[in-house]
Amino acid sequence: MVRTALLVSLFGGFAGRCQAWGPDGHMIVAHVADRLLDPKVHDVLLNDLGSTSLSDAATWCDDFDHSPIGRWSEPLHYINYPGQACAFDWARDCKQDLCNAGALLNYSGQVFDRSTSKESRLVALKFVIHMMGDIHQPLHVASADDRGGNDIHVETSFAAGYLRSKHSGGHGHGHGGNLHQVWDTTLVEEIITELSQQRGENGDGTQNWQLLSDLLWKRLEGAWSRNLTEWRKVVAEDGAGGSSDALRESNPSQLKAGLSWVAGRTASIGCSNAYVGSDGHRIQSGETLGRDYFEFTKPIVEIQLAKAGARLAQVLSDSLERSATAEAVFVV
Repeated sequence: MVRTALLVSLFGGFAGRCQAWGPDGHMIVAHVADRLLDPKVHDVLLNDLGSTSLSDAATWCDDFDHSPIGRWSEPLHYINYPGQACAFDWARDCKQDLCNAGALLNYSGQVFDRSTSKESRLVALKFVIHMMGDIHQPLHVASADDRGGNDIHVETSFAAGYLRSKHSGGHGHGHGGNLHQVWDTTLVEEIITELSQQRGENGDGTQNWQLLSDLLWKRLEGAWSRNLTEWRKVVAEDGAGGSSDALRESNPSQLKAGLSWVAGRTASIGCSNAYVGSDGHRIQSGETLGRDYFEFTKPIVEIQLAKAGARLAQVLSDSLERSATAEAVFVV
């Protein structure tokens, strides 16, 4: 099990920018979870965060894993399966719990652990927030052969700015990088930019992550409301997506089974919607991803962010619920 106590004094003040889904995506996941948390859980978490929000805490992680003292944590951000398995096997792909599923399993048990310091619990909370986003990003549960798309070098030409330039007679411009980067940041940023432009705002709207968060929340209250319980139930420790007195007895096997299912589903989505184009062909280095790829992947990005937020709320709620001493430790 990964523990945090020895690390706190070294990185307690980090406020870095995370990569999977980019900072915008991770803040959206946390913001959705914030809105779904039971008021009691919300108050406890805010107290332990020092009056910050889950969204603020979500923008910490990658600076740590890129630092000399934190490089050990890099494997916690992803899962690599062999070849084109398009599936997750805990014994094969998460040895010693060194993957994002393992990080979620272990750190979720530390968030309200009375035997650790407040600073350690804060670190555990930051890992849980971040890794729940990671496990829903299709190229963070992906093939080791291409390092989750990092070795597939592509350009994109689907950005609204590119299209505007082309339509106005300019030369236009594509954005270079790799397939993994497209899923980390480019798709999310383009969705947010286009939402900003629909509001009549000029320029890059990628700092307006609240626009996408609000859109997802409206869907969770509307068209996706029937799905919400099922999404949460997958990782619920009582198997019912709600609180229960039984949760005061830890049930890590239920959570582990749920996280295994989530990772497997994300791997499958990667193979059906990230590694391939809208016509089903497997993307190769040197390709330019056009507007068809954006329209093909946009619904997946949006629903994966919403699922991550819903499941983050469930895991945090269960973690507090099963902590018999939570009320004695925190001032609500």
